[in-house]
Amino acid sequence: MAALVAIGLFTGLLTVLSIDGALYERWNDATHLRNLYKGWVLDGSPYPVPEPQKYGYSSAGTSFVYTASYVIGGQTFRCLFAYREYTHPTVFAITTNGVVLVLREHGSARLMWIHKARGAAW
Repeated sequence: MAALVAIGLFTGLLTVLSIDGALYERWNDATHLRNLYKGWVLDGSPYPVPEPQKYGYSSAGTSFVYTASYVIGGQTFRCLFAYREYTHPTVFAITTNGVVLVLREHGSARLMWIHKARGAAW
């Protein structure tokens, strides 16, 4: 029994050490935006877009309606909601088709890659 407890504790420690805090925070922000997106879709995808507080709340940052469009790799992405943590200047946006973008300070955007099995995004 003690061996099983020791193995469990060791596995837990390895898991904690293997999680990159910044990657997890980005994944957490993307998850918040995805929840807002799901709420909007379940609501019938209304226009004009309602305030995001109708679909969810985050105490770590601010969510807002964001309707800019970006062309990335020849494909147009029309934004729906954006999110910015209070402690970090990075802004993330989710598009009308559920793709999460990372918005840069100089006005460009890139796609956010989200790991399917781990809580990480980059």
